[in-house]
Amino acid sequence: MPRTREPGPPPDQPPDEQFRQELQSPQDGAAGAQDAVLDAFHATFQQAPYYSTGRLWDDYAPAYRYGLESFLRHSGQRFEAVQAELANNWRSARGASRLGWVEARGAVEDAWRSAEAASRQRGDDGGQQVG
Repeated sequence: MPRTREPGPPPDQPPDEQFRQELQSPQDGAAGAQDAVLDAFHATFQQAPYYSTGRLWDDYAPAYRYGLESFLRHSGQRFEAVQAELANNWRSARGASRLGWVEARGAVEDAWRSAEAASRQRGDDGGQQVG
């Protein structure tokens, strides 16, 4: 079921910074980190360059969640390397989202990059070879 949130002021931090801080908080763990980054994306998704007018948070939330979960599932790989697989699997992962892959791709990649940045900040390259 898509996550909903009461409207309120946007978080003080960009999604990747909030995600980093939540990942470092042992009492919250990965689930808390995912909730925090989803809340941050919820506050800003309508300003994203990939936002399609008329789409709702319930359309985008599954794409952000898919990006976060896919980063963890494909540890050590680059987004570009798994993009075709993600596109093929989007139809089954999207749940009730009305977004096709073309619309969802930006949100999936945004969430992936946020998780990737948090991983680098922790000193963990997520298994990716750096340099």
